Amino acid sequence: MRWNRRLDRSGPLFFALVITAIAGGFLAVGYAAYHRSLGSSLDGTGDLIAGILRGKVQRQPPLSLDRPGALSIPYAPAIAIGTVLAFLAGHG
Repeated sequence: MRWNRRLDRSGPLFFALVITAIAGGFLAVGYAAYHRSLGSSLDGTGDLIAGILRGKVQRQPPLSLDRPGALSIPYAPAIAIGTVLAFLAGHG
């Protein structure tokens, strides 16, 4: 199988990437809800999307993971779950 065939929309790699992104989204929402910051996370996401649609994105204060209360989700579980689900679905 050639490399460009693996990246088409019907290929196993594309399917695994989509499933991994979905798993990461669910884990991020669950993680934020567990840490009681889901509202502020969704608020920030809404501000970002609205700013992009208006053509200007300005965030005060600047985003940083060093500030107190910043959440950082681990990516490894999302990647593992997405890969296993893609494999079990028969596309891997």
